[in-house]
Amino acid sequence: MAKRGSFPLSERPGIFKDETFDANFVRTLGYDIYGGAVTGECFQVVPQIRSGDFASWTTAWSSLGARIEVMARQALAEGHLHTARASFLRAYNYYRASEFFVYFRDRQKFELYKRSVSCFAEAATLFTPPFEAVRIPYEDTTLPGFFLRPASDDQPRPTIIMLGGGDASGEELYFLSGAAVALERGYNALIFHGPGQRGALHQRGDLVFRPDYETVITPVVDFVLRQPGVDHDRLALYAISLGGYLGARAAAFEPRLRALILNSPIPDFYRYNMTGMRAALGPLTVLGLSRSLNVATKFIPLARFAIETYKWIFGAQTVDEIFKRMEAYQLRGLETQIQCPTLCMGSEGESVELQAQTEHFYQTLRVPKALRIFTTKEGAAAHCQHNNLAISHHYLLDWLDHTFMQSSTTNLEKEYTL
Repeated sequence: MAKRGSFPLSERPGIFKDETFDANFVRTLGYDIYGGAVTGECFQVVPQIRSGDFASWTTAWSSLGARIEVMARQALAEGHLHTARASFLRAYNYYRASEFFVYFRDRQKFELYKRSVSCFAEAATLFTPPFEAVRIPYEDTTLPGFFLRPASDDQPRPTIIMLGGGDASGEELYFLSGAAVALERGYNALIFHGPGQRGALHQRGDLVFRPDYETVITPVVDFVLRQPGVDHDRLALYAISLGGYLGARAAAFEPRLRALILNSPIPDFYRYNMTGMRAALGPLTVLGLSRSLNVATKFIPLARFAIETYKWIFGAQTVDEIFKRMEAYQLRGLETQIQCPTLCMGSEGESVELQAQTEHFYQTLRVPKALRIFTTKEGAAAHCQHNNLAISHHYLLDWLDHTFMQSSTTNLEKEYTL
């Protein structure tokens, strides 16, 4: 499948020979900006990990998570609430990292997931005000999440719904999508697990991704607008990675959104993946790609992991079925139905195909819009700016401040320049 978390060669830290391990190390360490990691702790696990060896990765990070969880619980018992909160956040992130490369059929994946989210839930109770654990009504079930408020009063505030991608968890969005800094700037934030994401899949195996994600976001918007302290005229959706397709699709059918941020827009997820695979395997037909991947899964652990993960999140049994399901993940002109101001974000280190799709999506929009590509020079060219979350989050929140201010005072210009 197309790469996730890739870096320009000049920005790869080179901690591991394996690029995917490198990217996930940076992903884990990058949350230090919001208290989700400590540099010394992360580098302490490096000698315990053999590049490309999933078991050593899982053992190293889970051992670190367990050690920090013990510290958190001891601090909590002694009444050191700030220390406990900080330690629970780090334990969550380390357990999350440890679970990443475990196959979904392995019971250990669920056990590590439970340990990670339990640590986040403990930390959530220690914020002021506490993060509210919520269950969002969705069809015949509910979706887990947290509603975060900057203050305990019911003053109407701007609110961001944060939507992750194919391998993100709802709790992770506190760090990855900038909920932490959004709170500092007076925003409410909803972080949640939608169908296809960790919390939903672990809850019920048939809650897989679906291309018509408006059927998910519409009840999420219903839920948010029922919460006290939400300004209905300042509601935004921020969607990352695969969310660049899901969020765009949902926004085309959800007029109550007043702003949309996509990082990066993916109007054709099927083509994105096919182009990436052909770049790696050669100019093969769909049948040829399927056969090549089936062979690769027998000899290349990372290929097997990628295919098994796609089966899990899409509810597929075979590679052919993965491809067939992916075909539905194309906007096919729906971007022209988006009605709210839209910020398109991307990274210089993304594939040529994804950069082209981002540009095409931006040019197709018929609403006030902005385009921001983060660069190698800025140290922010990795997928979703994993290596420089600060510049990414502050830019999107500056844009959102400007958008909501402008929309409440005057007509928006056709394009923004910040």
